[in-house]
Amino acid sequence: MVAVNKMDLVGFKQRVFREIQTQIVELVSDVEDIEAITIPVSGLSGDNVVVPSKKATWWDGPTVVQAFESFSPSELSNENTRLSIQYVQRISGGGRRYLGSLHSGQLSDGESLFSAKYPNKSLALGSLVSSGTFYPKVTAPAEVSFELDVDLDLERGDVLSATGDIAYTDQFEADLVWLDDSGGVPGRNYILRLAHQSVKATMTRVFAIDTFGEKLGQVDHVEVNQTVRANIETHEKIGLLPFRDAPELGRLVFIDPDSGNTVAVGTVNHTLRRADNLVSHAFEVSAEQRQQLTGHAGLVAWFTGLSGSGKSTLVNEVSKRLTAQVIPHAVLDGDSLRLGLNKDLGFTEADRVENIRRAAEVAKLMADSGLVVLVSLISPYRADRARAAEIVGEQRFHEIYVSTPLEVCEQRDPKGLYKKARLGLIPNFTGIGSPYEEPEKAEYVTQSGTSLNDEASRLLEALDEMLSK
Repeated sequence: MVAVNKMDLVGFKQRVFREIQTQIVELVSDVEDIEAITIPVSGLSGDNVVVPSKKATWWDGPTVVQAFESFSPSELSNENTRLSIQYVQRISGGGRRYLGSLHSGQLSDGESLFSAKYPNKSLALGSLVSSGTFYPKVTAPAEVSFELDVDLDLERGDVLSATGDIAYTDQFEADLVWLDDSGGVPGRNYILRLAHQSVKATMTRVFAIDTFGEKLGQVDHVEVNQTVRANIETHEKIGLLPFRDAPELGRLVFIDPDSGNTVAVGTVNHTLRRADNLVSHAFEVSAEQRQQLTGHAGLVAWFTGLSGSGKSTLVNEVSKRLTAQVIPHAVLDGDSLRLGLNKDLGFTEADRVENIRRAAEVAKLMADSGLVVLVSLISPYRADRARAAEIVGEQRFHEIYVSTPLEVCEQRDPKGLYKKARLGLIPNFTGIGSPYEEPEKAEYVTQSGTSLNDEASRLLEALDEMLSK
């Protein structure tokens, strides 16, 4: 139903309304199972809201309230029963009681349900309570509590259904409307909330779409008020359904993890098939066994700082000393990565995010084999360094801040990059045209005025402590 408001501003002219009505009919004509009811109204005077308007004598259709009353709700049945868990309560003497929201359908005492997390296990429901009273049957929407005949590791956010139709996945496509002035970037971490589920999530690919929902070209940044279609990857699997099939399990919000602000809202279109086709292989030789070959667990020393700060020089010196001590290690240098693995990436914010993600994934694999991995990357954004730490593992990720001031780096300018940046030849150069966010809690910070020899010795002592933990 579309209420064409402010008809009083055009004198309730039928011609104006019919033109708008025609546009609305055309807009929904390609959408299946939709019949548009268009009503001329004036919210100011209440025309055609509750009672028919005396100013639009040409209108013989319903008022807004009459149109609402003509709608028939869909038939409820046990087939579309879906609920999500909000809280798990331990019962004295053993067992659990689950409290949650019945989103759709009907729920009966003794009914069999299926968990999205455990799709092949039938769960018999009992002791059904709603509003503090035991009921044999409850109809949605309702808040309910119940027990199950088996003791499963279900928790807040888990979803159950009567037919087991809820997808349990970590990759899906959704349409998003971006609300935050700072925009959105693929590869960045956000908090995704869907029903009672809350997980970390990332947009992996983003496409612009037109007003009719047709996908256009891929974009590397989302502007405020822009509507986009995105592939989303969650850091752990969640239960969901397409919005058209189950709105309560198909609508989501994105939240900035630092500010807590809602930055985007969206609806699920469908899961991505590759999420179901990829299975991690269980190799017989574990990471722990591979680490025994080197004599210690792996770690990642992540060197961050401005261009020309001395990251690569310091890494080179530390590498020489590790070699002298016969400590297996590897070096991942920013320039070397961009000449190979990351050759396809530029220096936009989105490309910088992807550059760091790839480096972190490689460093993780190397650390799994017991190597000390020295990563030398400008990595200017705190959020991206935090993502790298999450990929590698917080316990073995160590942030090394090479804290050379900008003016010193610019004086050195070993590659002539600052000079080009000042001339406008490098538009997104860190420290000039693009920001560098200093680490707030770096595990090691270089000291100004310290010689390379002394700095390397001091850092090597710190690495020894890290390895011994």
